[in-house]
Amino acid sequence: MKIRIKEIDEEEDPEFGGRILKVDKKFLTPYRVPSSVDYGSKQKLPTPIKIDSEISEVTTLFWAKEYEPFLTKNGPFKSRLAKVESDADIMAYSPLVSFYPQLPKNLPNNILPDENAMKLLLELGLSAENVNIIAIPEFEPIKSYEQDLRGYCNYIRSRGCEPMPILDMELPPDEFKKKFDTIVSNEETDLVKAIGLVYRNWSNNIQNYLYVWQNRDKPVLYYCLGVLRDHRKAATMHILQSFGIDVFSTRFMRGGGGEPKKLRNVDIFDKANIGVLKYNEFNQEHPDGHMNCNCPICQGGTIEEFKQNYGYNHNGEFDGFQLQYAGKVHEFFSSSNEFDKSRKSIEENSLLDYFSSKEYLKPHTKRN
Repeated sequence: MKIRIKEIDEEEDPEFGGRILKVDKKFLTPYRVPSSVDYGSKQKLPTPIKIDSEISEVTTLFWAKEYEPFLTKNGPFKSRLAKVESDADIMAYSPLVSFYPQLPKNLPNNILPDENAMKLLLELGLSAENVNIIAIPEFEPIKSYEQDLRGYCNYIRSRGCEPMPILDMELPPDEFKKKFDTIVSNEETDLVKAIGLVYRNWSNNIQNYLYVWQNRDKPVLYYCLGVLRDHRKAATMHILQSFGIDVFSTRFMRGGGGEPKKLRNVDIFDKANIGVLKYNEFNQEHPDGHMNCNCPICQGGTIEEFKQNYGYNHNGEFDGFQLQYAGKVHEFFSSSNEFDKSRKSIEENSLLDYFSSKEYLKPHTKRN
């Protein structure tokens, strides 16, 4: 299955607001994409939880020290491909599955992938049976950016998949605009129907986000990859829909450095106000203890029930890691439900009112 943009429904307010894309028959934006982060968290819970989504994302993360061996040795490709195929199998019920190789921000010697590296990176996704959208990392041009882009896109299409060129939102504005325009110009020939936008702090890179907003009339899916979830009082991806960005996935991170060992360090998505709070902060914000959420994790219960259901291992010992995994799955479902609400606000030309009703989104209604 390939991306087919059926129509665009823009909010009439020219100063503020997102847009709705109708993709295929029933996929409407804005939309939160479950990625390897969400599926990985779901797999670690004691209770089976099902994720139904129109689009999912297989993410493979490269650390800087892993990148060169991947390019020069046999073993790293084979082992990584096995993991990609395994992740894609879990997402088999999604009609659309994207593949995103998350490269280090600072590549060795600051060199973008050449045609050999691109061949390997693309083959990772193209070789997985259930993947049908292939992200094209930023690359080192051989002939020209446009010629090479067309070549990669045509190669992906020849393999029956949808190409999604990637742009880093931290690019210098002139370079970002030039590449963005080149990518979008290929929409008319049906070569490109999606752009992957690697998330960087939006206020530090406002000109690039503004340019996306200025082009929200284009029939191209704007897909923001790797959104951080570390904002205490703002769920970043919910802010980004006001720039006309369509779908969002969270940043994939490995290792236990950021995982909680103590209850107070567990992150909880606050559905009522749209924010990510620590466990103790959530209790202070909601002294009645209610999660205000009917997702498959919370089921209308309290934060104490959430802790009892997911915070202990089979020996009855507190397990902050498992509770954090449950929190991430709760966040996916709860955040997705909020996108359903904001989509209705866009339909009613009232996204600004929706933002104003959420404490942690409210400051962004007065953007200069």
